[in-house]
Amino acid sequence: MKGISNTLRTLRYAALVGIQDFRAAYTWRTWLSGWLVRVLAQVVFFAFVGSLLRSHERTYYLLIGNTTMLASISALLVIS
Repeated sequence: MKGISNTLRTLRYAALVGIQDFRAAYTWRTWLSGWLVRVLAQVVFFAFVGSLLRSHERTYYLLIGNTTMLASISALLVIS
């Protein structure tokens, strides 16, 4: 039982450190104006590239692939 409580306490402190680290790097304003706008612009850009190719399949591929890649990169950056 003591091992579980030590593990939970360690996870709690790790989460608190992660939150404080994230707050030191980003505020809501910087995150919304910088990160989110950039990500949305990148997805729209690749959707336009797909539409220039005049292929619905390639547009779908670029849109879904880019969105999936950005979501996974975002998750990995938050974890690190």
